[in-house]
Amino acid sequence: MTAPPAKKQKTEQSDEGISKIYFFSRSADNLPGEGTRETWLFDKNMFKGNFEHRTYKNWRQHLSNFDVLPFTWSGKRFNTIEHAFQYAKIRLADATEAYKFTLDSETALGQADGVEAQKMRKIVKLNEEQIAFWNIISKRIMASAAREKYLQNAGSLSSHILKLTQDAELWHIVSRKKEADRFQHLEEIRKMLKDGKSRDATNKDHWAAITGIE
Repeated sequence: MTAPPAKKQKTEQSDEGISKIYFFSRSADNLPGEGTRETWLFDKNMFKGNFEHRTYKNWRQHLSNFDVLPFTWSGKRFNTIEHAFQYAKIRLADATEAYKFTLDSETALGQADGVEAQKMRKIVKLNEEQIAFWNIISKRIMASAAREKYLQNAGSLSSHILKLTQDAELWHIVSRKKEADRFQHLEEIRKMLKDGKSRDATNKDHWAAITGIE
């Protein structure tokens, strides 16, 4: 009688499926694979360590647009990706009001967290034409701001955690939507970080480059 073949070890996602991480700004502090709808084919223990004396507590929240980690985008400083995102939208209608989302403005809004930035998303009402244009460019704006955040802070806890997600699909949960949004731009940034990419802040006007508006 021959012995059964040895069980194949999990080494790559293709072995037994796809790892998926679901997150939002108030995600519970569970290990990967223990969140709702999640799958994880790698070692969970890698999320039990620490990074420069900081634990991985609430690690999913570092993937959120609300994560506080200052960076420069379009020549201006922002506390979170959400601040840059709302700045870009409001700038279509009112550059003065949009400036309040920046750290440079020294306003309470600019120095607030991402939750407050989102609350002020209607500080100026866009017209129908501006809304239609925003719907076309909004994902590019988000991806651009995210690249600057993580690559300018390549040595940060947030960037370290992004790399720890291995090659898992990253899905953002939106409370008002039934389906989650896959954040492929974060997956692309993760690869850049793993390849050792980083960048310094510049005065490039990313907003103008995307919108085509001077």
